[in-house]
Amino acid sequence: MSSPLSFFRRNQKVMLAVFGVLIMLTFVVGDYLLQYGAPSGGGSVASEVVVTWKHGKIDEGELWAIRDAHNLTVRFLDLLVQKTIQAQGQPKGLGVVVMNGRVFDPGIPRSYAEEDLIQTVILARKAQDLGVRITDAALDEFLDTLSDDVVPRSQFGPLLQEATQGRLDRSQLFDQLRIELAAQHMRMMAGSGLFAMSPSLAWDGFNRMNRRVKAELLPLAVADFESQVTAQPTEAQIVALYEEGRDRYPSPDSPEAGFKRRRKIAFQYLKADFEKFLQEEMAAVTPEQVQEYYESNKGDFKVPDQAADETAKPTDAMPGDQPPTEMPATETPTAPEKEPQPASESEPAQPAKAADQPATGDAEGKPAEKPAAKDPSAAKEAELNLEGPATDAKPAPEAEAKQSRRDVSRRAQTFFVSYPGDETVPAEADAAPAAPTKSEPAAAKQEEPAPAAEAAAEVSDMPAKPAAEEESAQEPSAQKEPAQKEPAKDEPAKEPAADMPQDAASEANEPPAQYKPLSEVEAEIRRNVARAPAQDKVTAALKAARTELDKYFRSHASWKASAKSKVPTPEPPPPDLKQLAQQHGLVAGETPPVDELEIADYELGKAFRFSFAGNQFRRESFAEIAFTDRQPLFKADQIRSFEIDVEFLYWKTKEEEAFVPKLADVRDEVIKAWKRGQAFQAAKAEAERMANALPGDKPLRESVTEAQASRVLEPPEFTWLTRGSLPTGSGAPMLNAVEGVEFPSQDFMRAVFALKPGEVGVAANGPQTVVYVVRIASESPDEETRRQLFADGGLTNEMNFLARVELQTYFSQWYRDLEQEMDLHWKRPPEGMQMME
Repeated sequence: MSSPLSFFRRNQKVMLAVFGVLIMLTFVVGDYLLQYGAPSGGGSVASEVVVTWKHGKIDEGELWAIRDAHNLTVRFLDLLVQKTIQAQGQPKGLGVVVMNGRVFDPGIPRSYAEEDLIQTVILARKAQDLGVRITDAALDEFLDTLSDDVVPRSQFGPLLQEATQGRLDRSQLFDQLRIELAAQHMRMMAGSGLFAMSPSLAWDGFNRMNRRVKAELLPLAVADFESQVTAQPTEAQIVALYEEGRDRYPSPDSPEAGFKRRRKIAFQYLKADFEKFLQEEMAAVTPEQVQEYYESNKGDFKVPDQAADETAKPTDAMPGDQPPTEMPATETPTAPEKEPQPASESEPAQPAKAADQPATGDAEGKPAEKPAAKDPSAAKEAELNLEGPATDAKPAPEAEAKQSRRDVSRRAQTFFVSYPGDETVPAEADAAPAAPTKSEPAAAKQEEPAPAAEAAAEVSDMPAKPAAEEESAQEPSAQKEPAQKEPAKDEPAKEPAADMPQDAASEANEPPAQYKPLSEVEAEIRRNVARAPAQDKVTAALKAARTELDKYFRSHASWKASAKSKVPTPEPPPPDLKQLAQQHGLVAGETPPVDELEIADYELGKAFRFSFAGNQFRRESFAEIAFTDRQPLFKADQIRSFEIDVEFLYWKTKEEEAFVPKLADVRDEVIKAWKRGQAFQAAKAEAERMANALPGDKPLRESVTEAQASRVLEPPEFTWLTRGSLPTGSGAPMLNAVEGVEFPSQDFMRAVFALKPGEVGVAANGPQTVVYVVRIASESPDEETRRQLFADGGLTNEMNFLARVELQTYFSQWYRDLEQEMDLHWKRPPEGMQMME
């Protein structure tokens, strides 16, 4: 009988090789996998209780398992929706949100925030208590509807295997879907009747976006009232305030006291300044490269045609912009006026200036002492000036009212638009015909009897002249005209231009192109030529530095994995930051351990990136990214700076977890918070006293003392909400900023916009560090105009969004009541969104 070990002896080389590879993989990536595959606190905190409720408790390990099951379920549903779209299907079902082929919510909420995960558990249990049952048949129907019946059930198993790498089987998937869909059912039941927007909600949303107020604010700093607080808190008050804020982080924009210490992280980074690389490449650009670029892109350096610009200026001017030209007052002109020249095809025809000039009189519209001579040009001006002097024209009261409403309506629009049918344009601007050219037959004027009749009516009051006198006035003009116009020189050039295409005629009339000299644009050319190679060098430098950092990350992860072994090994030394920066032409930097608020004081903390999550284009700060991703130590990542053409390669070097200090360690801080609350009440009482005493019909500066008047703020008029931060003004409505007010809050805006013009009230900023005496000086548009705009405009996406936010508060209140019913208590603040990969 052979030995049981004979198989191993025969295959020992192969097995040693296999085990050797497995051991190396474990040492290299084992700790990295543990970082992402286990609770962030590690095994030592897995038993710590996070939540207690009337049905038991949930510790760190159980919360991680809840998150993991939710994450794997979302992965499977995401993949199912993608396969449905690929098969030309349309994913359907309650809670499905798909836009432009991208899945936002695959039938269940995607959120991985701890508070949302526990909410799902609570709602599912409430549904169970109410008798809600979800069968396997209902789950199959849910998946069929989600896949639009284009993905057969036989593929669900392989898709589940692909999405979860075998970590979730069908039974586990169905168990999790029962919880998710039961919670969805409860959300729908609780929100039934809340999804219809009432007229009052729509009107409120419209006003928040469009009502502007001009406010006067007198700030009263709460710190100035702390000296008035002479009382000391009792021991019971100190303990109560500490217990209330022990698990709350302090926030600069919240009045609530918080004593928990935030998580702190130390960073190192390398900064790539593109301008530095660009200057180096610009110095390397040869004169031959500059000359070649100049010749190949000469059109970019063309000198603008100033003559064409000057010709275009009168065309852009609105009627009435040019001052009227002074008319001669003599009866017989010494030099007959030149007839208008025909506009060339390369230039736009100029509008007749006579439409903006009075028929008689000087530039100010005063009547002349003697009537002007009736030469042909004067008669033509009389024909064109049918509406009388433009300087004296005044719109009718109806036109003024219509213009006012139109101005208000335009200001209420999201984007700037043109109004081609604007009725407020002066009638003479439309009625004035183009100046007739010399080539037009004289009979052309007779084809317009109505204007001729009107012209006759306009000039009927002028003293008539004998026919002989008129002929004598016209003869000199007819005799001098050939000498003035030089037909022998100009006429031959006109006939070919009439048959020539418009573009060709324009080119023929254009002067030769002028270009900027090479010496003037050499620096610009060098930048353009050097930009591409400079960007390549920046990319290469960051990539090379990141490769070295990744190598150290793997060696450090391997050391951590072997740290618990019986034979400890020394920790590998980190790369020399300054040497690494010098080697790759980068700039080194680092921070001490800082929290997510303190990091904003460093250049790295001012970096950001753009994201499109939840169908909203938004900017994510460095703190949002670095303090929520749970990336392990020494794992490098890149982010753009707030400065143009600057990028960071950063990594964490040290991490200190959040903790709750003992009362003895923060006792002075608790007492200070109590006194600050008392000072706020004193400041608020003083502001209310002043608001009741001040008259609303006088500006604040005239109603308060001289010292107080110097502190009165008069910010530009503002709305409650403003449109999104995108350049086009799109995006979700946001709380508006008020010049001079730090941390304005919803409560601040609510107090301000509750006032009408001429009323005085009180409003506090978000953290309640300043109380304001507020007077509303004016509002625009007025309420009647807003009501008309509201009725004409109908419901908008902004109003729908604001109504949903408002209705969501009702659901939030219902859920808070449910938490009390379930006796839910958090033993630590819930963490935000942490997507597991």
